[in-house]
Amino acid sequence: MVFNEPEVARNFSSPSATAAVVHFGSLSPLIDGSPWSVIAVLRPTGVAEYGGIVARRAGFDVGNHQFSCLLIDGHFAVSADNKERRSKLVPPLDEWSMACAAMSAEGVQFCLGLSTGQVQEESTPAPLPVGTTSTEIMLRVGHLGGSFPGMMGLVCLYSQRLDVAAMRAACAGEINPLDLPGLAFAWQPSASGDSDRVSRRR
Repeated sequence: MVFNEPEVARNFSSPSATAAVVHFGSLSPLIDGSPWSVIAVLRPTGVAEYGGIVARRAGFDVGNHQFSCLLIDGHFAVSADNKERRSKLVPPLDEWSMACAAMSAEGVQFCLGLSTGQVQEESTPAPLPVGTTSTEIMLRVGHLGGSFPGMMGLVCLYSQRLDVAAMRAACAGEINPLDLPGLAFAWQPSASGDSDRVSRRR
């Protein structure tokens, strides 16, 4: 693989699986109005209409949908304030891949690192709005309307737009996503339960 396969993964498509709920009160919050980026190591085992990777929302009304990263009909996508950007990149079924997305007023950059060593890229000039990110609204990992259709081994959220070079390097296994700047939090499953950590590199 181009990156390290996770030692432990969580299967969100299991009938007994529940979303991992993370509160920013004990973690590092995003800066209000900041750009943001997501990196996830995932292995879809099926296709769902909506399969959440990481989401932060107070409800389904307009203005409450702060942001989310997800698969829509198998396509890697992001959304904010009920505006959606769906890429043409499709993480392959039954294989580990690394999906990266970076959002800002300049638009959205997508990257997908495959087990073959290939890195696929896509960008759109259409920006996404960035709202407030108070510590009162929880993050939900693995669920957004529907459970993630498969397994995940890592989810990282950053309070800045990662540049393309950093995303390529992460997809190629040259940089550990946990070492990238601006890390607000990282979620990982473990044998003893899910773990959340805050970057020491603020």
